Amino acid sequence: TWIFFSSLTACFFFFLANAEYSTYFENCSDNSTGITSEILDCISSEIEYQDDKLNKKYKKLQEQLTSSEKIKLRDEQRKWIKFRDRKVDEIYKTQGGSMANINGQSLYLELTMKQADKLERLIK
Repeated sequence: TWIFFSSLTACFFFFLANAEYSTYFENCSDNSTGITSEILDCISSEIEYQDDKLNKKYKKLQEQLTSSEKIKLRDEQRKWIKFRDRKVDEIYKTQGGSMANINGQSLYLELTMKQADKLERLIK
């Protein structure tokens, strides 16, 4: 059992590298004892935070675009959402148990953060 929880914790902390997370998430993950529900609570809170950042960047970028560019951005964002959901679904289909939940939610978080960074680079 200890090995299983150690690998869960290692997988969770692997996703922390090279990313800009909220202070809350960093503290939450630092205080996590490797219990799946604690890890998922940390990830879930960070997803809400990062989703909000993504939406704000999307709206800010839209303010700078022409009507046709807004449509293109909207269509690209819809494609990205389908891509993100498909990738996360693949995890749930190929893995089981606690690992699927942690890995699926971690991937959702990672992809959301990358998309927010992409939009940030497009803002003038």
